[in-house]
Amino acid sequence: MVKLRVELNRERCIKNLNCIKIDPAHFAIKNKAFLKNGKIKDDISSIELDLNQEEADNLIKAANSCP
Repeated sequence: MVKLRVELNRERCIKNLNCIKIDPAHFAIKNKAFLKNGKIKDDISSIELDLNQEEADNLIKAANSCP
């Protein structure tokens, strides 16, 4: 298992939707992108997850797809 903490700055979201196309299990959009089951504070969406390597790689790929 891989432990990840992911933070998404919603203020910087340009609604490109790449993150959602790559990993809809963890990313969604409601006005701006957010992490499913995550917490939102001060326009930062964050979550801590224990994932298998394939899931972790996919989430990292989705996060890195943001322009």
